[in-house]
Amino acid sequence: MKFLATLLTLAASASAIDLYLHTDNNCGGSNALCCNGINPNTCCGTTANGSPYQSVAVRGIQQGWNIQCRGYDNGQCNRLQTISGNNGGNFICNRSNGFRYSGVGYNFIGRKRAIDSTLKPECSKKRLDNFCLPE
Repeated sequence: MKFLATLLTLAASASAIDLYLHTDNNCGGSNALCCNGINPNTCCGTTANGSPYQSVAVRGIQQGWNIQCRGYDNGQCNRLQTISGNNGGNFICNRSNGFRYSGVGYNFIGRKRAIDSTLKPECSKKRLDNFCLPE
């Protein structure tokens, strides 16, 4: 039983998606806030006024996954500003055009919609895990 629990933990961590809010407009080389191991349709964001985040990123996309990154402003994931797909890659970067991001989320493209179509795409909220520093 311990083996099964360990195996499931490793499988979950191997397919983890990480979401980032970056202070620069290129999704890297700067300080960032991040949420690690995030499920689809979960918001990673901040409610802080005067957000400094100019780009958002999705990292750790598995080969063969078709994912869409969604960038938001107006506190957490309140107002959708940008959407882009990974086009087969393992990374997505959405850049702002003058506004500041306050949240980021992702979803799978091509999956069947939920039976209850009244669900908002970004229905769960996740607190930021880390203040990420460049390597």
